[in-house]
Amino acid sequence: MKQNNYNLFFPLSKVRAGAIALALMALLLPACTNNAEPEVDEPNVTEPAETDGNATVEDVAEDTEELFGQEVTVRGEPTEILDDVSFTISDGDFFDGDEILIVNKSGEPFVLPEGDDVEIQVTGEVRQFSAFDFQEEFELDWTPGDDYGERPTIVAESIALAPAPGQVTDNPEEYYGQIVAVEGEVEEVVDATTFTLEEEQVVGGEDLTVINLTEPTQGIVEENQIVVTGEVRSFVLTEIERDYELTWDLDLKEKLEAEYSDKPVLIATGIYPSAKEGD
Repeated sequence: MKQNNYNLFFPLSKVRAGAIALALMALLLPACTNNAEPEVDEPNVTEPAETDGNATVEDVAEDTEELFGQEVTVRGEPTEILDDVSFTISDGDFFDGDEILIVNKSGEPFVLPEGDDVEIQVTGEVRQFSAFDFQEEFELDWTPGDDYGERPTIVAESIALAPAPGQVTDNPEEYYGQIVAVEGEVEEVVDATTFTLEEEQVVGGEDLTVINLTEPTQGIVEENQIVVTGEVRSFVLTEIERDYELTWDLDLKEKLEAEYSDKPVLIATGIYPSAKEGD
């Protein structure tokens, strides 16, 4: 299983029969220092969590002891549902690659993506697996299996879809109104509030436009590899200006409307360096 109102339950065109609902709280994600969150009515969304850092699945799988007790954010492909609160994810880069266990403590339903290689992003604490401790500490209604062993484990506070830029632009209806975490390289900086993320994975896919509501903006440099969290919307100039109190000048408004009208845009409320940065 490689997977509107402001609702965090992601619409999927096909859901695997018997797919188990797993947790999704608000998108609790690491953001740039001193990010300014907009005044937006977003039911079910809470403030981003402070984390020790973003990491890769490989980091957690191979350096588990060094990361014990740290809160990290990882991205990976869901590989196996184990029970009603736990599943595994892999790095997705290699056949038979690293794999870690995710134990969801939020109690909120989340449907894993199905069939189109959409990754998920998980934020939580790296722990040594202990069914008894987890049940007691997090009051989980959970009967785990016997084959969990000593797998590297993240106790998840939040889970979110993490599509590639081209997956959003190629099929925007799947993501409109959703909070997502998109990783990509900054392709073009249009102005202080607008840039694009380059599409490198989807054949024929278009770059994704980002409307940046965060501060500071110095990390937005062409060719930087970043992760952007926020809501996917259709670009309707009057609605975007009204909802986010933007003050674009006339020339910029004409440029944006001509290039992006009715196309998907990501309204960024968090931006931070990718774990791939510097690889």
